[in-house]
Formats: sequence, C-alpha cells, structure tokens
Amino acid sequence: MDAAGLLADLARFLQYGGAVIVFGTALFCLKSLPPSGDASASHLRWPKPLLAGAALTLLIGSLLSWIAQSATMGGVPLAQVDYATAVTILTDMSWGHALVVRFVSSLAVLLMTLVLRPSRPAISASLAFGAVSLATFAFTGHGAATDGSLGWLHVGSDILHSLAAGVWLGALVAFLLLLGSSDAASEPNRSVLIDALRGFSGTGTLLVAILVATGIVNGLFLISLSNLSAVLTTGWGRLLAIKLMVFVAMLGLAAMNRFRLTPALENANTASGTAKAIGDLRRSLVWETLAGAAVLALIAVLGMMEPPAAQ
Repeated sequence: MDAAGLLADLARFLQYGGAVIVFGTALFCLKSLPPSGDASASHLRWPKPLLAGAALTLLIGSLLSWIAQSATMGGVPLAQVDYATAVTILTDMSWGHALVVRFVSSLAVLLMTLVLRPSRPAISASLAFGAVSLATFAFTGHGAATDGSLGWLHVGSDILHSLAAGVWLGALVAFLLLLGSSDAASEPNRSVLIDALRGFSGTGTLLVAILVATGIVNGLFLISLSNLSAVLTTGWGRLLAIKLMVFVAMLGLAAMNRFRLTPALENANTASGTAKAIGDLRRSLVWETLAGAAVLALIAVLGMMEPPAAQ
C-alpha cells in the first residue's frame, strides 16, 4: 500500500474514533449522569477535555482524509497534491460534501466546548453534531455505492450501525474516566457509577441487537449470497472474520461486566471490597475499550478495500 493509502486508513480511524466519542460521550453525559450536582457533567473535570480532544481528533482526521483523497485522485505523492484537485473534491463530489459536513461539525464542537461550560444545552448540541458526523460516513463508504432503492436501505443500515457503535464505545470511554477518578469509591460518585452501569445494561442489550441486525444487512450487500462460501478466501473476508471475533470478545467482556463485576460492586460493603470491585471493573473495561478501538481500526481498513460483491 502506498503512502496515500496508509494515510487514508489512519484518517478514517481518527475520524471514526473522534466521532464515536463525541456522540457517545455526549449521550452518556445527558442520559447516565445526574443533571445537576457534583457528579453532573458540568462539575466533573473530564467531559470538557474529552469532548474537545475527540472533536480535534475528528477535525485532524478529516483534513488528513482530504489530503489522502486528493493525492489518490491526482495520482501524485502526498507532497505534490494539486490545489485544483483538492478543491474539486470538496465542491463537485458527494464524498467531499460529506467530508465538509464532518469538518464543520467537528470544528463547531471544538469551538463550543472550548468557549462554553459543559452545560446540558452545549452537550446536546455536541450530541447532534456527533450524530451528523457519524451519519456522514455512510455517504463516503460502500453503502453509497449501492444503486436504486436498496441503496437507501444500505445507507440507512450503515447510519444505524454507526450510531449504535457510537453509543457503546463512547460509553466505554466515559465509564473508564468515571472509574479512574481518585474518588470513584466515595459517595455520591459510587452511587452514580452503579446507577449508570445499571441503566446501560438494558441499553447494551438493545445496542447488540441493532449491531447484529444491521451487520447482517450490510454483510448481505457487501458479500452477496453467491460469494458467501468463498468470502474467507479474500483479504477483505479474512479481515471481516477478525473483526467479528474481536466483536464476540467484546460481547464476552460486556457480559462479564454486567453479570459479574457490576453486581460485585453493588454488593461490596467495605472500602477494600469496593476498591477491588472498581479495579476489576476498570481492567475489564480497558480490555473492552481496546477491543473496540481494534474494531474501529479494522473498519477503517475494510472501508478502503473492495468487498467481494464488487469483485
């Protein structure tokens, strides 16, 4: 793979990561944290830098993606990108239009987060911009290549898949930051943490159902039934298999968190027991988050490869 291709993969990974954290963390702050008090998003230390960092990551990823696409279209090295080609991508291509929306959304979240306190209206706006950013990926990926009325089904499935992934992965990052605070074991932080874990357990079941259903729909479009038996003979198919295995591992960790580690935290009645339960849960969430990052990296690479249905 040439330098432009490697940069495109990196750019997609940065964009996915930034968008899911903006969207998922904003939703977590609104739905899983108390609306006021010391444990609210406006009083906690991490929501503001996290949202700003995620927006900046999305912004940088968008710029890098533009550079990589300009070099690829122009057939030139990255250092020789043609200005006219770069402008044409943004003005005349639907891929470029989606990139502009993503760029503007990330810039709006970044400026808003830096200037304003993390109030509920500001976080709600970040949530909306994050959702728009995630939705634009459906118009720069394989779904946009599907023709006819089925194309809208593919795009809609892609959007729903991205939003569900954003809720899950953004919540993982937020939980890690809650668990990583020095006073996580003290009240009311412990109660807030337990309430958030309980509330997310039901949401997690719905997210898994959405991810599986939309994944099957997208798989049928990208693989096609005629290629199903030979999918593992392609590089794209082998990477997809790795992605599915990592996803299954995430499901196993999530199940352990829900049915074993969260009850252990709820039932801990001593300081040492609470500290141990928090440590166990933190380690499990670290692995689950790393697995989620691996899935995003695989998605970034898969999005730049030709699926079996197009071969």
